[in-house]
Amino acid sequence: MNYKNLSSAVVYAHAMRDRQKIRDIYMDLINEKSRLDRWFNKYLDMFDNKMNSSNRKDPVWKLYHAKAEEYSNLSSAVRTAEYYLKQS
Repeated sequence: MNYKNLSSAVVYAHAMRDRQKIRDIYMDLINEKSRLDRWFNKYLDMFDNKMNSSNRKDPVWKLYHAKAEEYSNLSSAVRTAEYYLKQS
């Protein structure tokens, strides 16, 4: 998912005073964040021992870092949507 485009869509919807569009995007983002939260919980349960005993360049760690970066971008998009929801 391209979270920068969604953030831009939120800003555009705010400019057009389309509060419902902002809410829809916000709910999609929250659902995606919930999905990633569940992924992290499951991933850490499955690979906790391997992550503790392996180096940081292991494929298990690479996937974890890729998902962590995605989560960071998603959180930023959620904060943007929250801000514009409060402004409308």
